[in-house]
Amino acid sequence: MINEEDIKKIEKKFGYDCIANFFYEGLARVSKDNKRFHINHNGKPAYKERYDDVGNFYEGLAQVKKGNEYFHINHNGKPAYKERYDDVGNFYEGLARVSIDNYSKGFHIDHNGKPAYEERYELVMDFYEGLARARKDTKFFHIDYNGKRIESSLKKS
Repeated sequence: MINEEDIKKIEKKFGYDCIANFFYEGLARVSKDNKRFHINHNGKPAYKERYDDVGNFYEGLAQVKKGNEYFHINHNGKPAYKERYDDVGNFYEGLARVSIDNYSKGFHIDHNGKPAYEERYELVMDFYEGLARARKDTKFFHIDYNGKRIESSLKKS
């Protein structure tokens, strides 16, 4: 198990500015010279590429930012798909939220970058137990994995 003392030793040995969130799927986020990437338990970089920002790994992929574009990479630092987005979220239940058109349209993609459904919403949230929050025409509701609106069985009082 790696503790705070181990983190400080790795930071000093490799000249990292900061090591964050040790360890998600065996890799940790680090910062060095204003760039970010992932390292393994030995403190060595997991891949050569450097990004403006990186997230933790979920379901084998991590969100990254390069310039003004967001996308996901695998443990080897390779892009999971060719598309680029205004924003991306973490993968939960096999899908990740993404935004396009200057953040005005949101939807979910699978691990290969393929949209899970055709509908575009003003905003979508992460999936939890088969449902995700979405907003359209300023109204919030839940959607399923196919992007279909789920009507609430709760009565308004």
